[in-house]
Amino acid sequence: MKKIVSMLCAAFVAISVSFADTAKDIAKAGDAEWEKMVSSYKAKGEWKDTVSASIVVGNFRAYYKKVMPFPAIDFSDFVTDKNGTKYYWCGEKTNWNIFVIKYNDGIQDYLYKLNNALGNYKGSYEVLGRITDAYSWWGDVVEMEAVAVRVKGRATIKIEGGKPVLVGESLLNEAMGKVAASWSKGIPENATSVPKNLSAEETAKWFLFYGSVKKNQDIWKELCSVEENAVNANGTLTAKGESWWRNLSKTDRDYYFVRADESRGSASEKYFMYQIRVNGQDAGVAKPMCVIKEKSGAWKVKSF
Repeated sequence: MKKIVSMLCAAFVAISVSFADTAKDIAKAGDAEWEKMVSSYKAKGEWKDTVSASIVVGNFRAYYKKVMPFPAIDFSDFVTDKNGTKYYWCGEKTNWNIFVIKYNDGIQDYLYKLNNALGNYKGSYEVLGRITDAYSWWGDVVEMEAVAVRVKGRATIKIEGGKPVLVGESLLNEAMGKVAASWSKGIPENATSVPKNLSAEETAKWFLFYGSVKKNQDIWKELCSVEENAVNANGTLTAKGESWWRNLSKTDRDYYFVRADESRGSASEKYFMYQIRVNGQDAGVAKPMCVIKEKSGAWKVKSF
């Protein structure tokens, strides 16, 4: 048992280092590309420093199709026009002296992907926006299309052909591929029972491995929480547990452990991120699962 724990701990440290290096490399590549874009726009005469929306409205010809930086756009908030179209915004919202960008699911998808895989990508985002329209609408409103979005020192997303592209995406894909290939190292292939005293992280990994990879329900259900009504005390699955098993046991998909989410939880409740693959390809973004310490002292999966 000590050997298994030691191997699992070593694998976790390797994954943590890998993700830390990947995050640094993605940040470096993104910041370099951002500065390159700014220099290019300035050299081509397409750059304008940030000004009030009212100035752009009053002198639109000078600003049309120019690129302007916006240092504090909040991608968790938006305004909606009379037709129901959503826009991110920047400026003075109270008097509608604002710049707006049409809501883009692709941008949100990348922000979720980065945050869930690597963590800590929340907050305000810098934007390079190309000005496309300006009008008075309960105030002065300037519409722009996003050229690039950046969290300085973290990541940059460019818009190419109308679609978001993460600068350094190949680095993220490579890191996720390495995790997918190594996350289960140290877990025995053919266990006949669940070892006692598994840590919260080991519990999460055994749950994913014996549910998704081995598809061994007898071992897997030992890792489900009785207290949170995933499995009954007699070992039979509840409706909640049956739902988990239907997803995990599908033949065209598997799940792999990504990382611990140390930004939330407590001493008796730990969160981890896992990734779904369909036919061997990552599908969507990494998702959270929760493991709790039950009254018996054993860690069990609460939510998935």
